[in-house]
Amino acid sequence: MIAYLFYTKDSPGEDEMQRLAEELRRSQVDSELVEADSPHGIALSENYDVVVRPAVVLATTDGTQINQWQHDLPGASDISYWAHR
Repeated sequence: MIAYLFYTKDSPGEDEMQRLAEELRRSQVDSELVEADSPHGIALSENYDVVVRPAVVLATTDGTQINQWQHDLPGASDISYWAHR
């Protein structure tokens, strides 16, 4: 599993996503910080229909989406629950 953490550069959401990435690391959930306006971020946003930031997409290693949260994000424990199911 991987949690894609979408944020907008130089916004309050960027700090929030960095904290969440650290909490997920401690929960043994792989995560990737994704600047949503970068070419990679745009491609992932289109693939997972991310339209609001911050957002989290939890996906399997083959890219299958397991869950998604946009704007109102869950805590690391909720994401970890879904990742370890």
